[in-house]
Amino acid sequence: MTIFSLAVAWMHPTIPVHDKMLAAIFAGIVSGAGGGVILKSLGSAGGMDILSIILLKRFSIRLGTSILVLNGLILTFAAYVFSLQDALYTLIFLFVSTQVLNVVVYGLSQAFVVVSDTLEVMGNGIGNQPHW
Repeated sequence: MTIFSLAVAWMHPTIPVHDKMLAAIFAGIVSGAGGGVILKSLGSAGGMDILSIILLKRFSIRLGTSILVLNGLILTFAAYVFSLQDALYTLIFLFVSTQVLNVVVYGLSQAFVVVSDTLEVMGNGIGNQPHW
């Protein structure tokens, strides 16, 4: 965290986006990609990451989903302190961030394997209407 803080202070990153919606989407993409890389490399940025990893191991809840829900709970209380409009922009940021995080960690295609002794029965509906 110290190196990150020093890097930000030294670089002075500025992005000329003045629309709050575009800023929320762009920040969500950057944050989600960064968080996804950290989690995919078995690291953690602290905070909700640690609790989300625990929920993944115990209940198989996807990382992005648990981060969105946990931060959404905090955001609900923050909406009373700050404006509802700012809370909604933050919710957009969180949603985009967690979706990008899931793509980075899990990939675009979700494949699964079904193992069964009844291959003919399962294969009957392929290309046709399902046989119920």
